[in-house]
Amino acid sequence: NISENIALGRPAFQSSDFEVNFLDGDNLCSSKYLATASFAVDGKYNQNFQHKSCSRTKEKPSKSYWYVKLDRNYTINQIRIYTHSFFLYSLNVFVGDKNNPCSQLCYKSKSTESILYISCQRPLVGESVCIQTAKKYASLSLCEVEVIQCREGFYGSFCQHQCDQSSGNCTLGTHQKNDSNTFQEPTNGVTSSSNLTIGVIVGVFLAVGVGVAVADIWRLWM
Repeated sequence: NISENIALGRPAFQSSDFEVNFLDGDNLCSSKYLATASFAVDGKYNQNFQHKSCSRTKEKPSKSYWYVKLDRNYTINQIRIYTHSFFLYSLNVFVGDKNNPCSQLCYKSKSTESILYISCQRPLVGESVCIQTAKKYASLSLCEVEVIQCREGFYGSFCQHQCDQSSGNCTLGTHQKNDSNTFQEPTNGVTSSSNLTIGVIVGVFLAVGVGVAVADIWRLWM
């Protein structure tokens, strides 16, 4: 597998717990349970409350929120959110630290899709991922939240690019990634020594041209 979901099974918290009531089709009786925050990191992707796989908060005067606490600090850029189709509200996604789990804005989503593929505006370092409703009096329901980390040797928005196993270099588009994890613009085959050679040749041609012009002027005066 080229990627890992580091949120899976981690401690999760939310602003409130909603009690879900539904009709159990197998037993033909009413059932209920608390849709706690942990349902969003249990590895179950079913977007149906009857399968007890989605978290849900109560509708309150304040904005609803949910967050997962990771085992350490990570550089976070890729997040997938599976919501319930009945609660497709605009969401704000944050990356936070141990003091404030919702401290750094990652992305503002206005999508009405039930599955959101989030890429932060820039990579953020933190140990928690927080999701918050953009408006008040809104219930937040999450069926699964993935915080994606690429396995060693892979990178990119979906971990689709692989580093060279011999040199350790990673290439992406027109950028090249070196061993110090910084990006360098490629030279398009023109190195610094090539630039020096070209400069010398151009200088010689200019010198010859000036010499010929001076000789022509001298002949005219004579």
